[in-house]
Amino acid sequence: MEQFPQASFQFTQVSGGSGALRLYREEQCTVEGVFKMKGYEVPVTVPATIELRLDAEGGYLLHVLALFNLNLFDDFKVEGPDGPSPAKDVLEFVLKFDLMSEE
Repeated sequence: MEQFPQASFQFTQVSGGSGALRLYREEQCTVEGVFKMKGYEVPVTVPATIELRLDAEGGYLLHVLALFNLNLFDDFKVEGPDGPSPAKDVLEFVLKFDLMSEE
């Protein structure tokens, strides 16, 4: 984050799951999107888990967890630090956040 503060991941589509969310039940889905860094745009498709939860005020929120990795040089033309592969070549991402209604 410090080296590339303008990096972003934008969802374009979410698919899968049962279609009927139930409170505190995890659903597996697939998230498609575009990861942007250093002027490059990399399309990614990642498995994710979503879970319908209640916030402190009793409102609904959607908890999302997604894990994926990207190759520094292949995807962004960035040389990794010294050391063995894949540790020097691969960025690992853990996306964990809550989506809330604006209402």
